[in-house]
Amino acid sequence: MFAGVKRGLITKVCYSDNGRFYQGLVNVTASGIPCQKWSEQAPHFHRRMPELFPELTNSDNYCRNPGGESERPWCYTMDRTVRWEFCNVPLCTNGMYFDIRQRFVGTVILIGNTLKC
Repeated sequence: MFAGVKRGLITKVCYSDNGRFYQGLVNVTASGIPCQKWSEQAPHFHRRMPELFPELTNSDNYCRNPGGESERPWCYTMDRTVRWEFCNVPLCTNGMYFDIRQRFVGTVILIGNTLKC
């Protein structure tokens, strides 16, 4: 994962708030376009590199929201004609199951912007 983030904020099968701490394995966009690796500059040049955004460490080509700058997880696409697109990562809601550390699975209660297990 990445330093300075409480484990309780990290989600793996759904996202909370704006999805900045989503660390799941979705790697295609909402329309089905494969995601570009964050560490690569082709087909789209960008400035969101893992060295600048800790949440992109080991993120391969998975959907993310680096810096929490957007409204939900997204990625640069492998389609030269579509620079980026949102991903179909579900929003965490009350009663939804999610995996924090690949070992814990439980019921989530969303209170404001805080997840309680």
